[in-house]
Amino acid sequence: MAHEELIASSSFFANAGKTAVTSLAKAATEISLVRGDVIFEEGSAPAAMFIVIEGRIAIAIANEVDARESVITQMGAGELFGDLGILDGGPRSAAARAIEPSRVLRIPAETVLNLLTGDAD
Repeated sequence: MAHEELIASSSFFANAGKTAVTSLAKAATEISLVRGDVIFEEGSAPAAMFIVIEGRIAIAIANEVDARESVITQMGAGELFGDLGILDGGPRSAAARAIEPSRVLRIPAETVLNLLTGDAD
């Protein structure tokens, strides 16, 4: 599936026009991951959102009492994650890491925010 199709098929961008989807796809980069690769840490600044192309990504939070991790959910092909921090402007509320060999599409926060505020090129 082409990056444009992947973006357009996500519920987050369901109402985005063809020009916006093309702009997002041009700004996006594909990242290949191996099991255990960290995409972002809990508490980090939100620099991008992601769509899973293939594989599985765990979204997890740290337990402050014993430093163990609790997996909140797993994201699979076609699913978008990392959008909350971009929308609320706060730090990441959870961490994301690959739990098997995976590929994700990284869409920069600035591109998404420009689209949402009508400042897209």
